[in-house]
Amino acid sequence: MGLSGLLVLPQSFGAIYLGETFCSYISINNSSNYEVRDIIIKAEIQTERQRILLLDTSKSPVESIRAGGRYDFIVEHDVKELGAHTPVCTALYNDGDGERKYLPQFFKFIVSNPLSVRTKVRAVKVG
Repeated sequence: MGLSGLLVLPQSFGAIYLGETFCSYISINNSSNYEVRDIIIKAEIQTERQRILLLDTSKSPVESIRAGGRYDFIVEHDVKELGAHTPVCTALYNDGDGERKYLPQFFKFIVSNPLSVRTKVRAVKVG
């Protein structure tokens, strides 16, 4: 198989607030007994209105990850939109037989408003 789909992070991992920075440490692990080559890694966040690219190694792929090895990186994004956010991490690589493999991983978190302001208007009768 090469790179496995083993998740350390739950598919849905909670909420953060508007204005915070989403920051994630991502580790691509080669759990096979052979080297994987020409690894293209993409990380993005999808919202209801847009896709934000956080990492794309397609112009300079990771040359190889040895058996038992890993490739680590950190992504960050300033959250400016309320609602559901879906971080998507994908790896495209050649396995030990030279076969091209694709591994997508999806996660989800909710962006909430940190403040709630309520007003009440009252009419004052004069007279």
